Amino acid sequence: MAAMALKKILLLVGVLQVAAQYYSASMRRLQESGVDVAQLASDFHKACQRGDQDAASALLLKGVDVNDVSASGPEWSALAQAVIRKDTTMCTWLLSKGASPDTPDRRGRTPLYHAVSNQLSTVVTEMLKTAKDLSPSDGDGIDLLTRAVWVGNADIVKSLLASGASSEAAQFAAQSAPTAIALLFGHSGVTKPSPAPAVAPTPAPAVVPAPAPVTETVETPEEAETPAETVEAP
Repeated sequence: MAAMALKKILLLVGVLQVAAQYYSASMRRLQESGVDVAQLASDFHKACQRGDQDAASALLLKGVDVNDVSASGPEWSALAQAVIRKDTTMCTWLLSKGASPDTPDRRGRTPLYHAVSNQLSTVVTEMLKTAKDLSPSDGDGIDLLTRAVWVGNADIVKSLLASGASSEAAQFAAQSAPTAIALLFGHSGVTKPSPAPAVAPTPAPAVVPAPAPVTETVETPEEAETPAETVEAP
């Protein structure tokens, strides 16, 4: 496992070195010709944002680097920006023009990382055809596979694992992931607790109204002994 990981790292370093040399040579030729490289890069990013493939193609013919990040504050390549906009058409076009899914931004996130975060499954599949870096991370140290587990997209996780991505953090995170993802890591999945049985409410006891009290009239001794007055006729 360690030897395979080292081999992948060395391969990635070699690819980056070749890309850096090509980029330097291209920029040097443009600068020597008096072309405003920064302006061309800015125009290229704007054309991609508009979805104007014709204008973007013309700028590539002039020597613009398809992976340029200088025209973006967060240092996003045009491909990363297309991913964040969820413009799958432009993503596919840029990939066809040689855009790299491995170009990191200021925080280390690659276009592939952004595609995983935004759950663009079809774009992830296309990027994995050329991606060399399967373990990029963001500024907080969250690696690509762990992010995929957190996002909860089983298809993307499966694609990453099939391409050789691995992460101890992702393996741990998968323990509490939905069953479809947990099974991909050999876990049994999350078992949801059974709902508590419904308890029928106890009816309140019927309240019987108390009878009204009976009031007895008691004659006083004086009233009982006083004879009725006899009225004589005149």
